[in-house]
Amino acid sequence: MSDRKEQPESGAEHARRVFEPRAGRSLSEEDLREIQTNLVGFFHILREWSQEDGKEVSSERDGDRD
Repeated sequence: MSDRKEQPESGAEHARRVFEPRAGRSLSEEDLREIQTNLVGFFHILREWSQEDGKEVSSERDGDRD
């Protein structure tokens, strides 16, 4: 048993491990950067939508009090 702790996988290493098999080719550093940027943007939009949905639900509930 080793006392060495495993180093956490970087975002680029993780993206490479996940997306290279799907791409069927080696991904460049630029490819990996673009993948990470797109994923961050995607989840940012999902969060915004979720927050907007929460406001709409809250507004609907406030309207039901009349």
